[in-house]
Amino acid sequence: MDLALIAEQNPWWTQGTAAADPHLSRFDALAVRLRHPVEASLDLSSTGIYVLRGPRQIGKTTLLKRKVRELLAELPSARQVVYFALDVGDVRSHRDLLDLVRTCVERHPHGTRVVLLLDEVTFCADWALGLKAAYDLGLLASATVVVTGSHAIDLRKGHELLPGRRGDVEALSDLEMGPFGFADVLQALQPGVACRPSADWTPSGLYQAAEENQLRFPRAAEALDTFLLCGGMPIAFQEVIADGVLSPTSAAVYRQAVVGDLLRAGKSETLLRELLRAVVALGGESVDWQALSERTSIGSRATLADYLDLLERCYVLAILHQPAHLGGTAPAPRKPRKLHFRDPFFRHVFTAWVGGHPEPQTVASAALLDPVARGRLVESAVAGQLYPRFTELFHWRGDGEIDLIGVEAGGGQLRIEVKYQEQITSGDKRVLKRTGGGVVVSKKTWGFDREGEIAVIPAAWFLASMPT
Repeated sequence: MDLALIAEQNPWWTQGTAAADPHLSRFDALAVRLRHPVEASLDLSSTGIYVLRGPRQIGKTTLLKRKVRELLAELPSARQVVYFALDVGDVRSHRDLLDLVRTCVERHPHGTRVVLLLDEVTFCADWALGLKAAYDLGLLASATVVVTGSHAIDLRKGHELLPGRRGDVEALSDLEMGPFGFADVLQALQPGVACRPSADWTPSGLYQAAEENQLRFPRAAEALDTFLLCGGMPIAFQEVIADGVLSPTSAAVYRQAVVGDLLRAGKSETLLRELLRAVVALGGESVDWQALSERTSIGSRATLADYLDLLERCYVLAILHQPAHLGGTAPAPRKPRKLHFRDPFFRHVFTAWVGGHPEPQTVASAALLDPVARGRLVESAVAGQLYPRFTELFHWRGDGEIDLIGVEAGGGQLRIEVKYQEQITSGDKRVLKRTGGGVVVSKKTWGFDREGEIAVIPAAWFLASMPT
């Protein structure tokens, strides 16, 4: 590949600094800066291939540019740091990608550490084949590679082609940069103060951490109002901090990204809109696929499941099965499921879209002011935050209902009831008391029943106290 084409995207090769980079300039100018927890898992001192997945506009490119700035202070030569956006550089085939890697690596003496930050890698449809060839040819023996992409579907398919070729970081190389959590937003709004995460998922551990966080963040309930409006999406967060409202522009960016991903997968925009309209109408209530398909023009349950799987992979929805039996760890495929939006912002964006509302702010404001809609939004927010933290996130309908059941890798379980209301009664704890305890997520009520092992924790402090 023409070295000059690569140098265009790496001005620090000649300038020695990334100070003029527009992504870094915008980040440095922010009054409130969000820093994603995934950064702690991105060790660029080890050789290997990282795959960084996440929705569009979550901040993947800005994170890479910040890593460039850090690496320039560490490495002997600025030319050991390579950033390349494949869409800008028009790298379309695995041969083009192999040529890019070869050009960047072979210009250095053998064994020189090189860091390759490959952005928008899914622009190259068979990108994994290019990296596989580079690895097999020994070009990555001293290299650290980070690949990112906006098309979460293609990125996941690609990384499955690289088993045994991820280097020293093999076990920890598949990273997810999902929407920011409430704890991240809370700490950004109150810099210098850190949330205390619970050491485990026990009701007592969560309650103790929440009490501590109440002292550290006495105004967390106000921050929750902000989070329920903008969610964990950086552009929306900055809009709300600056102006107090969501703009149609940022909503359109996210919506078009998701619609584009599904169109690339061969899906219909019309059917997608019908399906999301049905999801919004359900409001988090459980439904079986047959009943859901009857709300749309999608005639096949298999086709419906395919659409939902893609929406799940694109971070839009969290799909909650029921266990085969209460206390079990295997999902029951034929029982009704719950569909929650992974992030409050996505809920507002797609509710506005399917309802024909040009302003997402109108939809969001209505949801926050209506007690029933706000309660559903809180339950979805809790589900969205828990979803990536457990091996399974279930719900239960049988002799009583349980909103959320988190299953840990070792088989331990946490049962959660979301009761975002003025008062919590003994009836609200009845199912948890009968099934071994858990957590009631409340609006403002606190309490701990030691005999029943039931913690009652307000939503803001529960979300701030979840284990990392």
